[in-house]
Amino acid sequence: MSETALSLSSMHEDHEAWGREHASWLADNERWQAEHRAALETLHEVERCLLEHSEALEDHTRTTRAHDEAIASHERVMHDHQALEEHSRFRESLAGSHQAFADRHEGQRQAHERIRQHHEKVIAGIVALKKAIEEAV
Repeated sequence: MSETALSLSSMHEDHEAWGREHASWLADNERWQAEHRAALETLHEVERCLLEHSEALEDHTRTTRAHDEAIASHERVMHDHQALEEHSRFRESLAGSHQAFADRHEGQRQAHERIRQHHEKVIAGIVALKKAIEEAV
């Protein structure tokens, strides 16, 4: 557009068109701000979930270490009392506690697998979210 070709009427039309466009942009911006606030709330919820996951990992570590220590203690008892192996009550007692350790170990194995699967999904999701945000910029 050259300056000489513009009339007051065409400038007025431009202003009206720009005003409609600005109104649309402002409506978009309001919607985006609401979506942004909701996204921040979602991220706070994700953070809360990650902190809970961190606690679960720490609990699992403590439980695994305690189980490992209990097995080592059981092993020491067996070693220290090898001479009593011939006594049926002692063998039965050890067999009973051994079965309890086996059951507990299987529970730990299953818990470990559940935590592993959950952890891998959580981390993959966080990595994907970060990548998507970085790619959008």
